[in-house]
Amino acid sequence: MSRFIDNFYGPDTNPVLGIQKLHSMIIKDINEAEGLITFIKQRIAIEQLYSTKLVELKNKMLSTTVLDDMDSKTTTVVYRQYMEQTGILGDCHISMAETFAQLYPPIESFIDGCKKTMVPRAEAIHNGWIKYEKLKNEALSLEAIASKKFEDFEHYLEIDLHANEGIEPIADEGQLIQVGGRTMSIDSFNDLLSKMQSKVQCEDIWKMLGTLKECYQGQDLLKYLITDLSWTEATSREFLDDLINQGFIKPISGRGPFTTVVSYQWKKLALEALNEPPHKKQRREAHRAAFEASRTGNQVESFRMSLDSMMFEYIQLSHPILHEHIRLIKDTLLSMVDVEKISVVAIKQLEDQLGAFLESLDASKEVKAIPETERTGLRPPTVFVPKRFPSTEESRVFGVPLEIHTAALKLRVPPIIRKCLSYLDDTFALNSSDPTKRSSHLDAWLEPNINLAAIHSLRQALNSGTCSRKDLRKFPPEVIVGVVKQYLIELPDSVCCFDIYESLKMIYLSKTDDSTANRLNSIRNLLATMPTSHFYTLAHLTAYWSSLINHLPSTDPKISHLANSLGSYVLRPEVMLRI
Repeated sequence: MSRFIDNFYGPDTNPVLGIQKLHSMIIKDINEAEGLITFIKQRIAIEQLYSTKLVELKNKMLSTTVLDDMDSKTTTVVYRQYMEQTGILGDCHISMAETFAQLYPPIESFIDGCKKTMVPRAEAIHNGWIKYEKLKNEALSLEAIASKKFEDFEHYLEIDLHANEGIEPIADEGQLIQVGGRTMSIDSFNDLLSKMQSKVQCEDIWKMLGTLKECYQGQDLLKYLITDLSWTEATSREFLDDLINQGFIKPISGRGPFTTVVSYQWKKLALEALNEPPHKKQRREAHRAAFEASRTGNQVESFRMSLDSMMFEYIQLSHPILHEHIRLIKDTLLSMVDVEKISVVAIKQLEDQLGAFLESLDASKEVKAIPETERTGLRPPTVFVPKRFPSTEESRVFGVPLEIHTAALKLRVPPIIRKCLSYLDDTFALNSSDPTKRSSHLDAWLEPNINLAAIHSLRQALNSGTCSRKDLRKFPPEVIVGVVKQYLIELPDSVCCFDIYESLKMIYLSKTDDSTANRLNSIRNLLATMPTSHFYTLAHLTAYWSSLINHLPSTDPKISHLANSLGSYVLRPEVMLRI
Protein backbone atom coordinates (compact mmCIF):
# COMPACT_ATOMS: atom_id res chain seq x y z
CA MET A 1 0.00 0.00 0.00
CA SER A 2 1.45 3.37 -1.04
CA ARG A 3 1.88 5.84 1.81
CA PHE A 4 2.64 9.54 1.65
CA ILE A 5 5.79 9.14 3.76
CA ASP A 6 7.18 6.64 1.24
CA ASN A 7 6.60 8.79 -1.84
CA PHE A 8 7.14 12.47 -1.17
CA TYR A 9 10.83 13.03 -0.69
CA GLY A 10 12.95 14.30 -3.56
CA PRO A 11 16.21 13.83 -5.47
CA ASP A 12 19.55 15.15 -4.15
CA THR A 13 19.31 18.10 -6.53
CA ASN A 14 16.05 19.18 -4.84
CA PRO A 15 15.43 17.27 -1.58
CA VAL A 16 12.27 19.27 -0.83
CA LEU A 17 10.59 18.48 -4.17
CA GLY A 18 7.96 16.31 -2.49
CA ILE A 19 7.25 18.99 0.12
CA GLN A 20 6.88 21.56 -2.66
CA LYS A 21 4.49 19.26 -4.51
CA LEU A 22 2.35 18.64 -1.43
CA HIS A 23 2.42 22.30 -0.44
CA SER A 24 1.32 23.41 -3.90
CA MET A 25 -1.59 20.95 -3.63
CA ILE A 26 -2.51 22.34 -0.20
CA ILE A 27 -2.31 25.95 -1.44
CA LYS A 28 -4.48 24.96 -4.39
CA ASP A 29 -6.96 23.38 -1.96
CA ILE A 30 -6.97 26.57 0.15
CA ASN A 31 -7.68 28.68 -2.94
CA GLU A 32 -10.43 26.29 -3.97
CA ALA A 33 -11.98 26.46 -0.48
CA GLU A 34 -11.79 30.27 -0.48
CA GLY A 35 -13.47 30.31 -3.89
CA LEU A 36 -16.27 28.12 -2.54
CA ILE A 37 -16.76 30.51 0.41
CA THR A 38 -17.01 33.46 -2.02
CA PHE A 39 -19.54 31.54 -4.08
CA ILE A 40 -21.67 30.71 -1.02
CA LYS A 41 -21.64 34.32 0.26
CA GLN A 42 -22.63 35.68 -3.14
CA ARG A 43 -25.36 33.07 -3.36
CA ILE A 44 -26.64 34.16 0.07
CA ALA A 45 -26.77 37.78 -1.13
CA ILE A 46 -28.69 36.73 -4.24
CA GLU A 47 -31.15 34.60 -2.23
CA GLN A 48 -31.72 37.48 0.22
CA LEU A 49 -32.26 39.96 -2.60
CA TYR A 50 -34.57 37.53 -4.45
CA SER A 51 -36.54 36.89 -1.26
CA THR A 52 -36.90 40.61 -0.55
CA LYS A 53 -38.11 41.30 -4.08
CA LEU A 54 -40.65 38.46 -3.94
CA VAL A 55 -42.11 39.66 -0.62
CA GLU A 56 -42.24 43.26 -1.90
CA LEU A 57 -43.97 42.07 -5.06
CA LYS A 58 -46.54 40.12 -3.04
CA ASN A 59 -47.32 43.08 -0.73
CA LYS A 60 -47.48 45.49 -3.62
CA MET A 61 -49.80 43.32 -5.66
CA LEU A 62 -52.11 42.58 -2.72
CA SER A 63 -52.35 46.28 -1.84
CA THR A 64 -52.87 47.63 -5.37
CA THR A 65 -54.93 44.91 -7.02
CA VAL A 66 -58.72 45.68 -6.98
CA LEU A 67 -60.65 42.64 -5.81
CA ASP A 68 -64.42 42.88 -6.11
CA ASP A 69 -66.94 41.22 -3.88
CA MET A 70 -66.96 38.12 -6.02
CA ASP A 71 -64.12 36.58 -4.01
CA SER A 72 -65.66 33.17 -4.33
CA LYS A 73 -64.75 33.00 -8.01
CA THR A 74 -62.21 30.30 -8.75
CA THR A 75 -59.98 32.61 -10.74
CA THR A 76 -59.91 35.15 -7.91
CA VAL A 77 -59.10 32.54 -5.27
CA VAL A 78 -56.35 31.06 -7.41
CA TYR A 79 -54.99 34.51 -8.16
CA ARG A 80 -54.93 35.42 -4.44
CA GLN A 81 -53.37 32.09 -3.54
CA TYR A 82 -50.72 32.59 -6.20
CA MET A 83 -49.88 36.00 -4.67
CA GLU A 84 -49.71 34.41 -1.20
CA GLN A 85 -47.48 31.67 -2.57
CA THR A 86 -45.12 34.35 -3.86
CA GLY A 87 -44.58 35.47 -0.28
CA ILE A 88 -44.12 31.85 0.84
CA LEU A 89 -41.57 31.41 -1.94
CA GLY A 90 -39.79 34.53 -0.63
CA ASP A 91 -39.71 33.02 2.87
CA CYS A 92 -38.36 29.80 1.32
CA HIS A 93 -35.41 31.69 -0.15
CA ILE A 94 -34.76 33.41 3.20
CA SER A 95 -34.57 29.93 4.72
CA MET A 96 -32.16 28.90 1.96
CA ALA A 97 -29.97 31.95 2.67
CA GLU A 98 -29.90 31.15 6.40
CA THR A 99 -29.01 27.51 5.69
CA PHE A 100 -26.29 28.53 3.25
CA ALA A 101 -24.83 30.80 5.94
CA GLN A 102 -24.20 27.74 8.13
CA LEU A 103 -22.07 26.02 5.48
CA TYR A 104 -18.99 28.21 5.16
CA PRO A 105 -17.75 28.61 8.82
CA PRO A 106 -16.31 25.05 8.85
CA ILE A 107 -14.51 25.85 5.57
CA GLU A 108 -13.12 29.07 7.08
CA SER A 109 -11.92 27.06 10.08
CA PHE A 110 -10.24 24.56 7.74
CA ILE A 111 -8.49 27.34 5.80
CA ASP A 112 -7.35 29.05 8.98
CA GLY A 113 -6.00 25.76 10.32
CA CYS A 114 -4.11 25.05 7.08
CA LYS A 115 -2.53 28.49 7.04
CA LYS A 116 -1.45 28.27 10.68
CA THR A 117 -0.29 24.65 10.52
CA MET A 118 1.18 24.04 7.07
CA VAL A 119 2.35 27.38 5.67
CA PRO A 120 4.83 28.15 8.51
CA ARG A 121 6.14 24.58 8.35
CA ALA A 122 6.67 24.76 4.60
CA GLU A 123 8.49 28.10 4.96
CA ALA A 124 10.63 26.70 7.79
CA ILE A 125 11.57 23.68 5.66
CA HIS A 126 12.39 25.88 2.67
CA ASN A 127 14.52 28.26 4.74
CA GLY A 128 16.04 25.31 6.59
CA TRP A 129 17.27 23.70 3.41
CA ILE A 130 18.83 26.97 2.29
CA LYS A 131 20.64 27.12 5.63
CA TYR A 132 21.53 23.42 5.33
CA GLU A 133 23.13 23.93 1.92
CA LYS A 134 25.12 26.84 3.31
CA LEU A 135 26.24 24.78 6.32
CA LYS A 136 27.10 21.79 4.11
CA ASN A 137 29.19 23.99 1.82
CA GLU A 138 30.94 25.34 4.91
CA ALA A 139 31.66 21.75 6.03
CA LEU A 140 33.05 20.87 2.61
CA SER A 141 35.18 24.01 2.66
CA LEU A 142 36.54 23.11 6.11
CA GLU A 143 37.28 19.59 4.90
CA ALA A 144 39.23 21.02 1.97
CA ILE A 145 41.14 23.32 4.33
CA ALA A 146 41.93 20.41 6.63
CA SER A 147 43.12 18.29 3.72
CA LYS A 148 45.36 21.13 2.55
CA LYS A 149 46.82 21.58 6.03
CA PHE A 150 47.63 17.87 6.28
CA GLU A 151 49.39 18.15 2.91
CA ASP A 152 51.32 21.18 4.19
CA PHE A 153 52.23 19.25 7.32
CA GLU A 154 53.70 16.41 5.26
CA HIS A 155 55.55 18.97 3.13
CA TYR A 156 57.06 20.80 6.11
CA LEU A 157 57.90 17.52 7.81
CA GLU A 158 59.89 16.42 4.75
CA ILE A 159 61.63 19.81 4.56
CA ASP A 160 62.59 19.68 8.25
CA LEU A 161 63.87 16.12 7.95
CA HIS A 162 66.06 17.02 4.95
CA ALA A 163 67.26 20.25 6.58
CA ASN A 164 68.28 18.48 9.78
CA GLU A 165 69.75 15.43 8.08
CA GLY A 166 73.07 14.62 9.75
CA ILE A 167 72.60 17.42 12.31
CA GLU A 168 72.04 16.74 15.96
CA PRO A 169 68.47 18.01 16.68
CA ILE A 170 67.96 20.77 19.19
CA ALA A 171 66.34 19.37 22.29
CA ASP A 172 63.39 21.75 22.23
CA GLU A 173 61.21 18.77 23.16
CA GLY A 174 62.58 19.10 26.64
CA GLN A 175 61.74 22.75 27.09
CA LEU A 176 59.64 22.78 30.24
CA ILE A 177 57.06 25.27 31.46
CA GLN A 178 55.18 25.78 34.72
CA VAL A 179 51.38 25.92 34.41
CA GLY A 180 49.21 25.83 37.49
CA GLY A 181 51.87 24.23 39.64
CA ARG A 182 52.52 21.48 37.09
CA THR A 183 55.70 21.10 35.07
CA MET A 184 55.28 19.89 31.51
CA SER A 185 56.84 20.20 28.09
CA ILE A 186 55.43 22.64 25.56
CA ASP A 187 54.36 19.73 23.33
CA SER A 188 52.53 18.06 26.22
CA PHE A 189 50.90 21.36 27.14
CA ASN A 190 49.73 21.97 23.56
CA ASP A 191 48.44 18.38 23.26
CA LEU A 192 46.45 18.90 26.46
CA LEU A 193 44.95 22.15 25.15
CA SER A 194 44.01 20.41 21.89
CA LYS A 195 42.25 17.59 23.74
CA MET A 196 40.38 20.03 25.97
CA GLN A 197 39.18 21.96 22.91
CA SER A 198 38.01 18.82 21.10
CA LYS A 199 36.67 16.58 23.88
CA VAL A 200 34.94 19.08 26.17
CA GLN A 201 31.45 19.88 24.92
CA CYS A 202 30.90 23.41 23.63
CA GLU A 203 27.77 25.35 22.72
CA ASP A 204 26.63 28.66 21.27
CA ILE A 205 25.14 31.06 23.82
CA TRP A 206 22.50 33.60 22.78
CA LYS A 207 22.87 37.11 24.16
CA MET A 208 20.87 40.24 23.48
CA LEU A 209 23.81 41.71 21.57
CA GLY A 210 24.41 38.57 19.50
CA THR A 211 25.55 34.95 19.66
CA LEU A 212 28.72 33.85 21.44
CA LYS A 213 30.23 30.96 19.50
CA GLU A 214 31.96 27.89 21.00
CA CYS A 215 31.50 28.49 24.71
CA TYR A 216 32.73 25.92 27.25
CA GLN A 217 31.06 25.64 30.66
CA GLY A 218 33.45 25.92 33.58
CA GLN A 219 32.10 22.78 35.23
CA ASP A 220 32.76 20.78 32.01
CA LEU A 221 36.39 21.97 31.83
CA LEU A 222 36.95 21.09 35.50
CA LYS A 223 35.24 17.71 35.13
CA TYR A 224 37.47 16.78 32.16
CA LEU A 225 40.70 17.43 34.10
CA ILE A 226 39.46 15.52 37.15
CA THR A 227 37.84 12.61 35.30
CA ASP A 228 40.03 12.08 32.20
CA LEU A 229 43.40 13.11 33.65
CA SER A 230 42.77 11.97 37.25
CA TRP A 231 43.91 15.34 38.60
CA THR A 232 42.77 16.56 41.98
CA GLU A 233 40.19 19.33 42.07
CA ALA A 234 42.71 21.75 43.63
CA THR A 235 45.32 21.04 40.93
CA SER A 236 42.67 21.35 38.21
CA ARG A 237 41.41 24.68 39.51
CA GLU A 238 44.98 26.01 39.79
CA PHE A 239 45.68 24.92 36.21
CA LEU A 240 42.51 26.63 34.91
CA ASP A 241 43.33 29.81 36.88
CA ASP A 242 46.71 29.90 35.17
CA LEU A 243 45.05 29.46 31.74
CA ILE A 244 42.92 32.52 32.51
CA ASN A 245 45.91 34.56 33.72
CA GLN A 246 47.95 33.70 30.63
CA GLY A 247 45.07 34.56 28.29
CA PHE A 248 44.34 31.09 26.94
CA ILE A 249 40.70 31.17 28.11
CA LYS A 250 38.49 34.08 28.99
CA PRO A 251 35.12 34.21 30.81
CA ILE A 252 32.26 35.43 28.66
CA SER A 253 31.22 37.78 31.46
CA GLY A 254 33.05 39.31 34.39
CA ARG A 255 36.60 38.75 35.58
CA GLY A 256 38.41 36.96 38.35
CA PRO A 257 39.58 33.43 39.15
CA PHE A 258 38.11 30.30 37.62
CA THR A 259 34.57 29.32 38.62
CA THR A 260 32.29 26.51 37.47
CA VAL A 261 29.22 28.75 37.03
CA VAL A 262 30.73 30.79 34.18
CA SER A 263 31.28 29.80 30.54
CA TYR A 264 34.60 30.41 28.81
CA GLN A 265 35.93 30.92 25.30
CA TRP A 266 39.37 29.95 23.98
CA LYS A 267 41.43 33.00 23.03
CA LYS A 268 44.79 31.25 22.46
CA LEU A 269 44.71 27.74 21.05
CA ALA A 270 48.34 26.78 21.68
CA LEU A 271 51.68 27.99 23.08
CA GLU A 272 54.27 28.57 20.40
CA ALA A 273 57.82 27.62 21.41
CA LEU A 274 60.95 29.40 20.30
CA ASN A 275 62.66 27.69 17.37
CA GLU A 276 59.69 25.34 17.01
CA PRO A 277 60.07 23.25 13.82
CA PRO A 278 57.51 24.37 11.20
CA HIS A 279 56.13 20.85 10.79
CA LYS A 280 55.07 20.73 14.44
CA LYS A 281 53.12 23.95 14.17
CA GLN A 282 51.62 22.75 10.91
CA ARG A 283 50.66 19.44 12.47
CA ARG A 284 48.91 21.21 15.31
CA GLU A 285 47.02 23.45 12.86
CA ALA A 286 46.11 20.42 10.71
CA HIS A 287 44.62 18.53 13.65
CA ARG A 288 42.73 21.65 14.71
CA ALA A 289 41.35 22.07 11.17
CA ALA A 290 40.35 18.39 11.08
CA PHE A 291 38.54 18.83 14.38
CA GLU A 292 36.68 21.89 13.08
CA ALA A 293 35.74 20.03 9.87
CA SER A 294 34.54 16.98 11.80
CA ARG A 295 32.51 19.06 14.24
CA THR A 296 30.91 21.05 11.43
CA GLY A 297 30.21 17.81 9.56
CA ASN A 298 28.44 16.43 12.62
CA GLN A 299 26.45 19.67 12.84
CA VAL A 300 25.47 19.26 9.18
CA GLU A 301 24.20 15.72 9.77
CA SER A 302 22.40 16.75 12.97
CA PHE A 303 20.76 19.64 11.11
CA ARG A 304 19.83 17.31 8.23
CA MET A 305 18.17 14.89 10.65
CA SER A 306 16.26 17.80 12.21
CA LEU A 307 15.05 18.85 8.75
CA ASP A 308 14.22 15.22 8.00
CA SER A 309 11.98 15.24 11.08
CA MET A 310 10.34 18.48 9.92
CA MET A 311 9.75 17.00 6.47
CA PHE A 312 8.44 13.77 8.00
CA GLU A 313 6.00 15.78 10.16
CA TYR A 314 4.85 17.87 7.18
CA ILE A 315 4.26 14.81 5.00
CA GLN A 316 2.37 13.08 7.83
CA LEU A 317 0.17 16.15 8.38
CA SER A 318 -0.53 16.65 4.67
CA HIS A 319 -2.35 13.31 4.32
CA PRO A 320 -5.24 14.12 6.73
CA ILE A 321 -5.42 17.71 5.45
CA LEU A 322 -5.79 16.66 1.82
CA HIS A 323 -8.29 14.03 2.93
CA GLU A 324 -10.20 16.59 5.03
CA HIS A 325 -10.31 19.06 2.12
CA ILE A 326 -11.93 16.53 -0.19
CA ARG A 327 -14.35 15.40 2.53
CA LEU A 328 -15.25 18.98 3.45
CA ILE A 329 -15.85 20.05 -0.15
CA LYS A 330 -17.91 16.93 -0.73
CA ASP A 331 -20.06 17.43 2.40
CA THR A 332 -20.51 21.14 1.68
CA LEU A 333 -21.65 20.56 -1.88
CA LEU A 334 -23.96 17.77 -0.75
CA SER A 335 -25.45 20.17 1.82
CA MET A 336 -25.88 22.82 -0.84
CA VAL A 337 -27.72 20.31 -2.98
CA ASP A 338 -30.00 19.60 -0.01
CA VAL A 339 -30.61 23.35 0.39
CA GLU A 340 -31.65 23.54 -3.24
CA LYS A 341 -34.38 21.01 -2.44
CA ILE A 342 -35.99 23.62 -0.23
CA SER A 343 -36.75 25.61 -3.34
CA VAL A 344 -38.73 24.64 -6.40
CA VAL A 345 -38.67 21.49 -8.50
CA ALA A 346 -36.80 23.38 -11.21
CA ILE A 347 -33.56 22.71 -9.27
CA LYS A 348 -34.13 18.97 -9.51
CA GLN A 349 -32.01 18.61 -12.62
CA LEU A 350 -29.04 20.22 -10.83
CA GLU A 351 -29.58 17.87 -7.90
CA ASP A 352 -29.52 14.80 -10.17
CA GLN A 353 -26.38 15.87 -11.98
CA LEU A 354 -24.39 16.99 -8.94
CA GLY A 355 -25.82 14.43 -6.54
CA ALA A 356 -24.80 11.38 -8.58
CA PHE A 357 -21.28 12.71 -9.01
CA LEU A 358 -20.85 13.68 -5.37
CA GLU A 359 -22.18 10.36 -4.13
CA SER A 360 -19.56 8.56 -6.17
CA LEU A 361 -16.71 10.75 -4.84
CA ASP A 362 -14.65 8.80 -2.31
CA ALA A 363 -12.07 10.80 -0.34
CA SER A 364 -10.14 7.69 0.66
CA LYS A 365 -9.76 6.51 -2.95
CA GLU A 366 -8.76 9.98 -4.12
CA VAL A 367 -6.06 10.33 -1.47
CA LYS A 368 -4.88 6.76 -2.05
CA ALA A 369 -4.31 7.54 -5.74
CA ILE A 370 -2.17 10.64 -5.08
CA PRO A 371 1.06 8.79 -4.17
CA GLU A 372 0.65 6.58 -7.24
CA THR A 373 0.31 9.48 -9.70
CA GLU A 374 2.22 12.31 -8.02
CA ARG A 375 5.06 10.68 -6.08
CA THR A 376 8.46 12.36 -6.21
CA GLY A 377 10.79 10.01 -4.38
CA LEU A 378 11.00 6.88 -2.22
CA ARG A 379 13.82 7.83 0.09
CA PRO A 380 14.78 10.66 2.45
CA PRO A 381 17.57 13.07 1.51
CA THR A 382 20.93 11.37 0.97
CA VAL A 383 22.93 10.95 4.17
CA PHE A 384 25.81 13.36 4.57
CA VAL A 385 28.83 11.25 5.56
CA PRO A 386 31.64 13.52 6.82
CA LYS A 387 35.07 12.88 5.33
CA ARG A 388 37.32 10.73 7.49
CA PHE A 389 40.72 12.23 8.36
CA PRO A 390 43.77 10.62 10.00
CA SER A 391 42.73 12.11 13.34
CA THR A 392 39.08 11.04 13.02
CA GLU A 393 38.27 8.25 15.48
CA GLU A 394 34.66 7.44 14.71
CA SER A 395 33.47 5.39 11.73
CA ARG A 396 30.12 5.65 10.01
CA VAL A 397 27.55 2.95 9.25
CA PHE A 398 24.53 4.69 7.71
CA GLY A 399 24.91 6.10 4.21
CA VAL A 400 28.16 4.18 3.61
CA PRO A 401 28.18 1.91 0.50
CA LEU A 402 27.86 -1.81 1.28
CA GLU A 403 31.13 -2.68 -0.45
CA ILE A 404 33.15 -0.10 1.51
CA HIS A 405 31.54 -0.91 4.86
CA THR A 406 31.86 -4.71 4.60
CA ALA A 407 35.35 -4.52 3.09
CA ALA A 408 36.58 -2.42 6.00
CA LEU A 409 35.22 -5.04 8.44
CA LYS A 410 36.20 -8.02 6.24
CA LEU A 411 32.63 -9.32 6.40
CA ARG A 412 30.06 -10.35 3.80
CA VAL A 413 27.00 -8.97 5.60
CA PRO A 414 26.98 -5.69 7.59
CA PRO A 415 26.96 -6.30 11.38
CA ILE A 416 23.92 -4.04 11.78
CA ILE A 417 21.82 -6.47 9.67
CA ARG A 418 22.99 -9.56 11.51
CA LYS A 419 22.73 -7.97 14.95
CA CYS A 420 19.24 -6.49 14.53
CA LEU A 421 17.68 -9.50 12.75
CA SER A 422 19.18 -11.92 15.27
CA TYR A 423 17.80 -9.85 18.12
CA LEU A 424 14.35 -9.74 16.50
CA ASP A 425 14.42 -13.54 16.06
CA ASP A 426 15.13 -14.00 19.76
CA THR A 427 12.61 -11.36 20.83
CA PHE A 428 9.71 -12.87 18.89
CA ALA A 429 10.87 -16.48 19.41
CA LEU A 430 10.55 -17.13 15.68
CA ASN A 431 10.90 -20.90 16.04
CA SER A 432 8.06 -21.03 18.52
CA SER A 433 4.92 -22.86 17.50
CA ASP A 434 2.77 -20.05 18.89
CA PRO A 435 1.08 -18.46 15.82
CA THR A 436 0.44 -15.16 17.65
CA LYS A 437 4.19 -14.56 18.03
CA ARG A 438 4.74 -15.24 14.35
CA SER A 439 1.91 -12.87 13.43
CA SER A 440 3.22 -10.08 15.67
CA HIS A 441 6.69 -10.51 14.18
CA LEU A 442 5.30 -10.24 10.65
CA ASP A 443 3.09 -7.26 11.58
CA ALA A 444 6.15 -5.37 12.85
CA TRP A 445 7.45 -5.39 9.24
CA LEU A 446 4.08 -4.58 7.68
CA GLU A 447 3.33 -1.49 9.80
CA PRO A 448 4.73 1.93 8.78
CA ASN A 449 7.59 3.55 10.71
CA ILE A 450 5.94 6.30 12.76
CA ASN A 451 8.27 6.71 15.77
CA LEU A 452 10.98 8.52 13.81
CA ALA A 453 12.47 10.13 16.94
CA ALA A 454 13.20 6.72 18.50
CA ILE A 455 14.51 5.40 15.17
CA HIS A 456 16.88 8.38 14.92
CA SER A 457 18.05 7.75 18.49
CA LEU A 458 18.83 4.08 17.77
CA ARG A 459 20.34 5.04 14.40
CA GLN A 460 22.74 7.42 16.13
CA ALA A 461 23.78 4.71 18.59
CA LEU A 462 24.35 2.18 15.80
CA ASN A 463 26.16 4.77 13.68
CA SER A 464 28.67 5.33 16.49
CA GLY A 465 29.59 1.63 16.46
CA THR A 466 29.08 1.32 20.23
CA CYS A 467 25.55 -0.14 20.27
CA SER A 468 25.47 -3.58 21.87
CA ARG A 469 22.75 -6.21 22.09
CA LYS A 470 22.07 -4.95 25.60
CA ASP A 471 21.41 -1.48 24.20
CA LEU A 472 18.88 -2.90 21.71
CA ARG A 473 16.70 -4.02 24.62
CA LYS A 474 15.96 -0.36 25.35
CA PHE A 475 13.94 -0.10 22.12
CA PRO A 476 10.71 -1.86 21.07
CA PRO A 477 10.93 -4.29 18.13
CA GLU A 478 9.08 -1.88 15.86
CA VAL A 479 11.89 0.69 16.28
CA ILE A 480 14.54 -1.93 15.49
CA VAL A 481 12.61 -2.91 12.35
CA GLY A 482 12.38 0.77 11.48
CA VAL A 483 16.13 1.35 11.85
CA VAL A 484 16.85 -1.67 9.58
CA LYS A 485 14.54 -0.12 6.97
CA GLN A 486 16.27 3.23 7.51
CA TYR A 487 19.66 1.62 6.94
CA LEU A 488 18.52 -0.09 3.73
CA ILE A 489 16.82 3.00 2.27
CA GLU A 490 19.85 5.21 3.04
CA LEU A 491 22.30 2.96 1.17
CA PRO A 492 23.76 4.91 -1.78
CA ASP A 493 23.17 1.85 -3.99
CA SER A 494 20.22 -0.44 -3.18
CA VAL A 495 20.89 -3.99 -2.05
CA CYS A 496 19.86 -5.15 -5.53
CA CYS A 497 22.30 -2.97 -7.43
CA PHE A 498 21.10 -0.21 -9.72
CA ASP A 499 22.84 -1.75 -12.73
CA ILE A 500 20.65 -4.89 -12.66
CA TYR A 501 17.37 -3.08 -12.07
CA GLU A 502 16.36 -2.77 -15.72
CA SER A 503 17.31 -6.41 -16.44
CA LEU A 504 15.24 -7.62 -13.49
CA LYS A 505 12.32 -5.51 -14.63
CA MET A 506 12.49 -7.01 -18.13
CA ILE A 507 12.42 -10.53 -16.69
CA TYR A 508 9.37 -9.80 -14.54
CA LEU A 509 7.50 -7.88 -17.24
CA SER A 510 8.30 -10.38 -19.99
CA LYS A 511 5.17 -11.77 -21.69
CA THR A 512 6.92 -14.81 -23.16
CA ASP A 513 5.83 -18.31 -22.27
CA ASP A 514 8.95 -18.99 -20.22
CA SER A 515 8.47 -21.59 -17.51
CA THR A 516 8.80 -20.58 -13.89
CA ALA A 517 12.02 -22.59 -13.62
CA ASN A 518 13.60 -20.68 -16.50
CA ARG A 519 12.62 -17.34 -14.98
CA LEU A 520 14.09 -18.33 -11.61
CA ASN A 521 17.32 -19.44 -13.26
CA SER A 522 17.55 -16.12 -15.11
CA ILE A 523 17.00 -14.21 -11.86
CA ARG A 524 19.58 -16.31 -10.00
CA ASN A 525 22.16 -15.78 -12.73
CA LEU A 526 21.51 -12.05 -12.73
CA LEU A 527 21.77 -11.76 -8.94
CA ALA A 528 25.03 -13.72 -9.03
CA THR A 529 26.62 -10.82 -10.94
CA MET A 530 26.21 -8.48 -7.97
CA PRO A 531 29.16 -7.66 -5.67
CA THR A 532 29.70 -10.16 -2.85
CA SER A 533 28.43 -7.85 -0.11
CA HIS A 534 25.20 -7.10 -2.01
CA PHE A 535 24.59 -10.78 -2.84
CA TYR A 536 25.07 -12.12 0.68
CA THR A 537 23.19 -9.23 2.30
CA LEU A 538 20.22 -9.91 -0.03
CA ALA A 539 20.44 -13.64 0.73
CA HIS A 540 20.47 -12.95 4.47
CA LEU A 541 17.46 -10.62 4.25
CA THR A 542 15.37 -12.86 1.99
CA ALA A 543 16.05 -15.91 4.13
CA TYR A 544 14.95 -13.97 7.19
CA TRP A 545 11.80 -12.55 5.56
CA SER A 546 10.91 -15.97 4.11
CA SER A 547 10.95 -17.41 7.63
CA LEU A 548 8.26 -14.88 8.61
CA ILE A 549 5.75 -16.19 6.05
CA ASN A 550 6.61 -19.87 5.63
CA HIS A 551 3.73 -20.80 7.95
CA LEU A 552 1.17 -18.91 5.82
CA PRO A 553 -0.79 -20.39 2.90
CA SER A 554 0.46 -19.17 -0.49
CA THR A 555 -2.79 -17.25 -1.08
CA ASP A 556 -2.53 -15.20 2.12
CA PRO A 557 -2.67 -11.47 1.20
CA LYS A 558 -0.03 -10.69 3.83
CA ILE A 559 2.61 -12.25 1.57
CA SER A 560 2.03 -9.78 -1.26
CA HIS A 561 1.58 -6.98 1.29
CA LEU A 562 5.03 -7.78 2.74
CA ALA A 563 6.59 -7.86 -0.73
CA ASN A 564 5.03 -4.51 -1.68
CA SER A 565 6.06 -2.92 1.64
CA LEU A 566 9.70 -4.05 1.48
CA GLY A 567 10.33 -3.95 -2.26
CA SER A 568 11.66 -0.40 -2.41
CA TYR A 569 14.07 -1.07 0.46
CA VAL A 570 16.07 -3.67 -1.51
CA LEU A 571 15.25 -2.92 -5.16
CA ARG A 572 14.89 0.57 -6.59
CA PRO A 573 16.12 2.38 -9.71
CA GLU A 574 18.94 4.88 -9.54
CA VAL A 575 16.59 7.57 -10.86
CA MET A 576 13.05 7.34 -9.50
CA LEU A 577 10.39 7.83 -12.15
CA ARG A 578 6.87 9.00 -11.48
CA ILE A 579 5.27 5.66 -12.40
